[in-house]
Amino acid sequence: MVAIAALGLAAVSAVASLVSGAKQSQALKEQSLQAEYNARNLELQGQQVSAQRRAELNQSLSTIDAIRAGRNVASGSPTELAVKSDFRQRSRDAENQDVLAYRVGAFGTRYKGDQARRAAPFAIVGGIGQAAGSLAGGLAGFGHAGAGAGGSG
Repeated sequence: MVAIAALGLAAVSAVASLVSGAKQSQALKEQSLQAEYNARNLELQGQQVSAQRRAELNQSLSTIDAIRAGRNVASGSPTELAVKSDFRQRSRDAENQDVLAYRVGAFGTRYKGDQARRAAPFAIVGGIGQAAGSLAGGLAGFGHAGAGAGGSG
């Protein structure tokens, strides 16, 4: 009777292991989807920062033109060209730095999501392995209990 109870307990444990593996796999898949969403969000933020930097550059260049016009300075002077070139370069550098930070963040987030997605099938395999171990332990216990019952009678 004890052997049957041990086998039943092993079966329940095996089912719990299978369910646990399936739940863990599902959680990893959800984690992967969330990571992809976060990566897309970071890429969008990078695009927004890029657009904002370009708008700031245009505003700065317009300010330079307004100052020049207010002082009746001719357009196209070497100083004007140098100042505008410097503004453009600084703006591009800042834009590239900001956008790169968002792209690196998106890459890292996407990588974590890919790792979770790849790990999901192994969670199921792990649950199957644990279930098999539980059943093997229960059958071994059943065999020992049966041998003991047969040897005493």
